[in-house]
Amino acid sequence: MFNSAHRRRQRGFSLIEVIFAIAMLGIGIVGVLSLFTAGLTSASKASNSSAASMEVQSLLTRILTESDGDGTKPVSHRLVLDQINVSGNPPGTNQHPWIHFETKPDGTISFANTEQPCRIDPARDLFWKCLCRPVHSDRNGDGSIAVWYPPMNPDDPFDTNYVDSSAARDATGKPVWVNGLYEIAIAVYRTQKDQVPAGAKPIQWYTTFVTAGF
Repeated sequence: MFNSAHRRRQRGFSLIEVIFAIAMLGIGIVGVLSLFTAGLTSASKASNSSAASMEVQSLLTRILTESDGDGTKPVSHRLVLDQINVSGNPPGTNQHPWIHFETKPDGTISFANTEQPCRIDPARDLFWKCLCRPVHSDRNGDGSIAVWYPPMNPDDPFDTNYVDSSAARDATGKPVWVNGLYEIAIAVYRTQKDQVPAGAKPIQWYTTFVTAGF
């Protein structure tokens, strides 16, 4: 009887118990790793979003101030704003809806004139694109109030299916525009490739209004 009781106490764990314990340990480890991975992903997105926000502000400043002046002579014209609407041209007649550009090694800028994003800086993996559209008036030519819609889709400013169906018209039936007022949308992308793949989502986009043509 003593030997039988001693053997039962020394028997240890069965194979099923060991497998079950290993399975439970594995589930716990997978859960911890999932939380760790999610944390890293969230931190990476927050970092990208913060960097993109600063880039958007910098790009907007360049859009407003980029000129052909070299500091030794008066500025003759603003390069990007004239790309939107050359001074003296009627409002709403901009011929370049895409106004993003890249800086060449010699310091000059080259406009993309297409939807394809271009690199912000040759030494970095950030790209951008900028869409520009004129703003309709909210009044007809006779001063009466007209139906007004934003130039761009508020949910997606780069939506190609969105149509600005504002109703303001002058006496001849032509659209009435707010003189020199344009809405622009800037999108920033990050990729290690030479160009942004088709269908890629921006890490940040921003819309605002600018004036041009004066």
